[in-house]
Amino acid sequence: MKKIKTLKLIIALLLLINIGQVAFFLLSPRFIGNRPFPPKVAIQERFDLNDAQMSLFIESRDKHRMQVRKLNKTLEDLSLSYYSSLNAAQQSTLLDSITATTKAIYVQTHHHFEEMRAICGADQLPKMDGFIRDLIHRKDRKVPPKPTRKERG
Repeated sequence: MKKIKTLKLIIALLLLINIGQVAFFLLSPRFIGNRPFPPKVAIQERFDLNDAQMSLFIESRDKHRMQVRKLNKTLEDLSLSYYSSLNAAQQSTLLDSITATTKAIYVQTHHHFEEMRAICGADQLPKMDGFIRDLIHRKDRKVPPKPTRKERG
């Protein structure tokens, strides 16, 4: 009988700890909308943007997202068509379209970076350039391979 009460107490304690952890992560101001920080606040703090600059930034960001989304959707459709096509001539045309769409994404992103730089003042440019450099190199990061069973022991 005493073991059952002890087990019930341990289960209740573990349940309270789990509820506390979930509440901490869900209600913590750091985790709003599954993002580390609200984007507007993080950007404004990182680059010391004033309200006018922030509104220009948001306008440019939203325009860029919409354009790149359309291009990515086009790229996805072209890729599906390419892989489902058996005709070599059609594949060549689709491959040219895929290349042109990929180029358009790169050009659009570069234009967006230039708009971001134009919004910044002289004192903000080094921070923006560092941020752009970090974004570019983020794609170069490679995820380390998972250890094999032998390596795990």
